[in-house]
Amino acid sequence: MRGAIPNTPTLRLLRGQAGKAEAQSLVRPVEDAPAAPEGLSSEASAEWSRVVPELYARGVFDPVLDHAFMVVYCSAWATYIAAMSELAASGLTADGYRGQVKKSPAHQIARDSAALMVTFGARFGLNPLDRQRLHIPSQDTPDDSEISGLLS
Repeated sequence: MRGAIPNTPTLRLLRGQAGKAEAQSLVRPVEDAPAAPEGLSSEASAEWSRVVPELYARGVFDPVLDHAFMVVYCSAWATYIAAMSELAASGLTADGYRGQVKKSPAHQIARDSAALMVTFGARFGLNPLDRQRLHIPSQDTPDDSEISGLLS
């Protein structure tokens, strides 16, 4: 096991464990999530628009520090979709140069893209286990505790 993952700065702030400088750096004006950068394919831009606003609202995505990682994740998604479309169109096998049947090269492209998505997606908590490790609260779950009632 890798050991405990440190609490996020947002979680430390909510628990009252953040230092003064850290707490001040976490307070940011309410603004919209950053738009997809220029140069992304339409599929990658669609994934950016689907994922980034949710992560930004939860305080997981930092537009300056996490920009490159999210570009890689979204580009890997677009490559994965293209490879799967290629597999659907051309089939699972291809003819080798000597006429033998071999696995389509799109398999490896899809596998490599999926591995990148898993790696970079884990950094943002894009699967349930990683959300739990990063202590990212679900937006769907209402907080009915007495303290939340007093704070509202």
